[in-house]
Amino acid sequence: MKYYEFQNNDVVNQFRTTNPSCSFFANNKRVFVNNLSNSSASLGTIINAVPSGFLSLYEMNVDRAAANLIYPFVEKGSSLNNLSTVSETSFNAFAYGDIITGSYPMSASIKRLFYTGSSRPFITALKNPLNRQTLSPHYTFSSSLGDKELQTITLIDVPSIFFGSKINSKTTILDFYVTGTLHGRLKENSRGELVQLLPADANSGSVAGIVLNNYGAILLTGSWDVTSGNVDNYDITAGTEPFKWYYFMAGIQGNVDYSSTSLPNSTYRLHFEGTSDVNTKIMFCTAPRGELNYSLNPTFLDKTTFANYTFGTKQFIEPIRTIKNITSASYQTPSAPFEKTTYISKIGIYDDDKNLLGIASLSRPVKKLESRDLTFKLKLDL
Repeated sequence: MKYYEFQNNDVVNQFRTTNPSCSFFANNKRVFVNNLSNSSASLGTIINAVPSGFLSLYEMNVDRAAANLIYPFVEKGSSLNNLSTVSETSFNAFAYGDIITGSYPMSASIKRLFYTGSSRPFITALKNPLNRQTLSPHYTFSSSLGDKELQTITLIDVPSIFFGSKINSKTTILDFYVTGTLHGRLKENSRGELVQLLPADANSGSVAGIVLNNYGAILLTGSWDVTSGNVDNYDITAGTEPFKWYYFMAGIQGNVDYSSTSLPNSTYRLHFEGTSDVNTKIMFCTAPRGELNYSLNPTFLDKTTFANYTFGTKQFIEPIRTIKNITSASYQTPSAPFEKTTYISKIGIYDDDKNLLGIASLSRPVKKLESRDLTFKLKLDL
């Protein structure tokens, strides 16, 4: 096997910024991410060890049988190492030498936190980031536009695994459907405000919420009726009522238990674009002229010609191992010039100790002639 060492200019590191789009579609307590079909699952049903509408953070235990799931573990010893999910009380109950186990996978999805009373820790935690925003007066925690410590408010919490480093400005759109018909829409403007576009009524252009792009937090305070008639039981205690913007995403996981409440008529769609920084390593692999023109593939040698050796009454026959001429010509027995030909289908990447790190498989084999050199460009996202 032939090995080649990367030269100074053969490996290039690139840094790219991408803007992947992400959407959540929710109906009657079911959540779908990026329109991935999972219609048979409810919010509490486990599919491939991850609930419907969730993403597996590390893709562990996907498609594994229940008896073969992997899990983290640690042995209780004098170092007192422990798993973060095990409480101090539980840890003290273990004897030295016992194996403490956890579970995989960890998963994430959006969460809705709806507040009407004074106890709202997640809203209070955003007080400083809100007051630091100068794009719009609607960000101020307490002002003439409303007091976020007292008013009815909903926080849509989007984990960073869905948007990367931040949500792009002016890309957030909230759609509300009634029995499949679009009834309401909010769109983020350049000031970070969620402005009503639909329905086109007296509240068109009103600010129904704000977006904290760096935190993945969407705050909704719109308290006016978006629909003219009763739609669903959003408050679980008040009965069916018209939809208001702070009822957006009612039914998904959060601090309100909708397990015994049906919301069949309401459908929500949340769409935004994120920002992801991707490190890419580009490697140029060169197959030099005059090299890599021999193959261990049995078809590389011509075995149709045999040599006969006679020793008295005994005869020995062996094939003449000549390289097969596959030069294309118009005749069956051409006199075209012969050139050794191989086909490159895979490229291996090794470390300094000749340990195989990875294999790049070409979509189709590439012909390699003695008279030409080839350079392959490999890209690896880190």
